Amino acid sequence: MKIRSKDGSANPVFLGQTIRNTSSAIVPSMVREIEIWRVAVLMINRYADEAEANSFWRAEELARDGDYAGAAIWRRITVAVEQLTDTTGPLN
Repeated sequence: MKIRSKDGSANPVFLGQTIRNTSSAIVPSMVREIEIWRVAVLMINRYADEAEANSFWRAEELARDGDYAGAAIWRRITVAVEQLTDTTGPLN
């Protein structure tokens, strides 16, 4: 992939270098905590009582396919869904 520099010259640059050199780029392997909670809320809104089971199933499916990073993310989402739907904890 060629990317033009500020002076207009074309320099061969790999996409990975572009991501590392760009301070505002979001690295796909890093998922912010707010994104985990957003997905958890979306899962609850869409699947209601089945949200936790569905997110757990997705984590298992990804792990079975060898996507361990994706599975770890979905395990975090499963925990967030569990916490959001827990009705036995203390009231705040």
